[in-house]
Amino acid sequence: MGTGDSEPWALEGGEQDVQKFSDSDKLYLYLQLPSGPSLGEKSSGSGSSLELSALGTAEHMHACSWIRNHLEEHTDTCLPKQDVYDAYNSEVTEAACALTCDWAEKILRRSFNNIVEVAQFLLQQHIISPRSAHADLLMAMVVQ
Repeated sequence: MGTGDSEPWALEGGEQDVQKFSDSDKLYLYLQLPSGPSLGEKSSGSGSSLELSALGTAEHMHACSWIRNHLEEHTDTCLPKQDVYDAYNSEVTEAACALTCDWAEKILRRSFNNIVEVAQFLLQQHIISPRSAHADLLMAMVVQ
């Protein structure tokens, strides 16, 4: 995909170029696409972002453009980006809660079914102050 400095894009065969990416590279690019009102905002990364098989800037930009156009133009055959993000975020949150419950069981030597039970236990045992910002909501759940 030869792009010169004066050419904005050379799109011939671009779809084949994108198809050469691994599924994880495509997913990473897809999740990096802006959505909603935050189009102008830049994410604050650590500076050591994932290298996409040593893609050059032009190839990276082309991949982003192709994925954005392909996935958003074919709404009848593709999932909306926000749905993919929401599903991914839900899985990550579930995994984080499960890990936190496992950790709490080891530290507190007690079994917990979910993260709410951990929080309620911490409040009931005065390990966390009941005056903390979110304590009222959790204490209301204990009463019910």
